[in-house]
Parts: sequence; C-alpha cells; structure tokens
Amino acid sequence: MYRQSTSGKCRRILRDFERARAEELSIAGDFAPVLTAEQNLRLHQNVRRSLYCRFLMYGFNQNAKRMLAEVELDRLPANGKGRLAWIFSWSGINLLAAARQAVQTSYRLFAQRSWHRLLARSGVDLLYG
Repeated sequence: MYRQSTSGKCRRILRDFERARAEELSIAGDFAPVLTAEQNLRLHQNVRRSLYCRFLMYGFNQNAKRMLAEVELDRLPANGKGRLAWIFSWSGINLLAAARQAVQTSYRLFAQRSWHRLLARSGVDLLYG
C-alpha cells in the first residue's frame, strides 16, 4: 500500500498503470475472505473509482482514460472531486489536477507555516517528505 505524500512516491507508482491498478486491487483482494459478496463488490467499485480520481488528480490522463472503462460514472461522489472527474469523462478536460494544484499551493503558501509554528510551540517535530 502507498500513501500520498509530497515526496513524489504516489506519482511514481501512478505513472505505471498496471502497477497502480494491481496495488489498489490487491488491497481489496486481501479483504475478500472477511467480506460478504455485496461488501466485496462495493469495495472493488470504490477502489476503482478512487484510483480513477487519483490518476486525474496527478495529471495521468491516459491512465485515467484506461481506468474509466472500469468505473461506474453514476456512482461518482456528488462533491467537487466527483463532479470534476465526471467532466473529464465527458469532455476529456482534466480540471481535477488543476484544482489539486491550486489547493496544494494555497495550503503551502498560507496554512503550512502557521501549522508548523503552532505544532512547534506544542513540542511536535514535523517531518515533511
């Protein structure tokens, strides 16, 4: 399993469609013995939908297009991310990557330093990477 970070590990994995898909689906497969058939189906749908959105968030449009065949568009979340993912499926325009970059940049410019100062006063040492 991998997590999103500022070090680029997520982008390196997402660059390889087959590896990213296999990593995500293996997590769902690990839970298969303890889930009902319905829960297992829902988990696989959620994993595919999440991976589709993650491909879009990081600008891997070709991989998102490949993943689109496995995603139920009517089950995309009704939030901003889901709407932007749906727009890509309809138009091919990836607004999700631009939105992620805008949020990340604003966080880095405005919020990250203040959080660092607050946590430093509390004695918490932050490690970014």
